[in-house]
Amino acid sequence: MNVYAIVPARGGSKGIPRKNVKLFKGKPLIAHTIEQAKASGAFGKIIVSTDDKEIAQVAEQYGATVLMRPSELAGDLSRDYEFMKHAAEHYAECDVWCQLRPTFPLRTAENIQEALEKFDPSYSSLRSVVEMDHSVYKTYFETNGVLRPVVQHPNIQESFNAPRQVLPKSYQHNGCIDITKKKTIFEEQSITGSRIQAFIMTANGDIDTMEQWKTAENP
Repeated sequence: MNVYAIVPARGGSKGIPRKNVKLFKGKPLIAHTIEQAKASGAFGKIIVSTDDKEIAQVAEQYGATVLMRPSELAGDLSRDYEFMKHAAEHYAECDVWCQLRPTFPLRTAENIQEALEKFDPSYSSLRSVVEMDHSVYKTYFETNGVLRPVVQHPNIQESFNAPRQVLPKSYQHNGCIDITKKKTIFEEQSITGSRIQAFIMTANGDIDTMEQWKTAENP
């Protein structure tokens, strides 16, 4: 079974301009993820999907294979499925893809190894998550000043008013590791599919803002 890593790195980041090549702890941000993937020893190829020539040069410098993606797959509203399908079409021999976002530079090779060892191919995909500080049953949408609960528990009346101790734990994606099968991409037309395996972590180290960057660089 061929297992490839894919590192998505478009050039047009807005929150932190040029973040993928910005120096983090002395080297380009994307370099940390490439080195983690290499250190894991788990991948036949490490593919960097990008629309940016500078990112491509840095990726090649650190030993990754570059796949240039069309600009229409690298916009602010582009979905992960689009570049994943693009990569899967170019590397049809790959059976399982492991997406490693460069915005999680503090993951370890051991994190990657553990996720791949845990992945059960009877699932459509695996996704790394962390427990939420507050239950999803205590969250709301707001429309014109009116709050509407996001979800109601089927067996707990007014679950948004219930003690947290009686509510089930809820989790959010932490952006560290996603694993998906070629079959999921082409047959379910999704990167997660209908049956997602949980990979529960304690760290939420995804970087989207300069405040998060500074915290991650100098914990």
